[in-house]
Amino acid sequence: MNETSDPLIEQALGDHLMVDPDLASQNEANAALTVGYDSSIPPPLTGPEERTKAQAASRTLLLEGGKIADMPMPDEDEQWPQLAGALTAAERASRIDFAKKCAERLNYSAVWAVRLPEYAQIVPHGALVEAAGNPQDRCNIRIVTYLTDLPVEEVMQFHFNMAKRAGFQLRYSKGEESALLGTSAKGSLAVHARPRGGFQTEVDIVSLAKTAGS
Repeated sequence: MNETSDPLIEQALGDHLMVDPDLASQNEANAALTVGYDSSIPPPLTGPEERTKAQAASRTLLLEGGKIADMPMPDEDEQWPQLAGALTAAERASRIDFAKKCAERLNYSAVWAVRLPEYAQIVPHGALVEAAGNPQDRCNIRIVTYLTDLPVEEVMQFHFNMAKRAGFQLRYSKGEESALLGTSAKGSLAVHARPRGGFQTEVDIVSLAKTAGS
């Protein structure tokens, strides 16, 4: 039995997220909170059946908000930062212009995934790898990495629609690592996604919410 699990976090996450114990315990550099995992716990299921479930759930969620918008043409004129290979949430934040100032003093905890704003939420059936955040003024930030069985294109369409409906002006980059970058009166958002092999896609969300003092 894992004696380090936090019942409050488990209750907050409920059925919305799964945690991949193999990945979540691989790297704890700079971690303010260390969470232990029982290695006998199997990783989340993955494969064609799980992809079908994720596709149905994400499409249903999007349709609840209206017509699903097509992706814009990708931006091919600008060099976008790459988050592939970043080992920690702090390193991911340091590569995003709007998040650089908040890359330090992060708190690492699964609960930050629950505290993502609705427009930046993880796709249904996503498996949480790492979450960090800082609730301070001028650094009201959330940085989350998760895995999903959805292909990259569907991941980006989900995040694009959720953010667009919240009033974000978005730019899109497509390549070995696809990315969205958006701003609105609510704050700034970056979503990066890349194939991880098999049926899985690895996704990074960096969300900086505006506060009264920012």
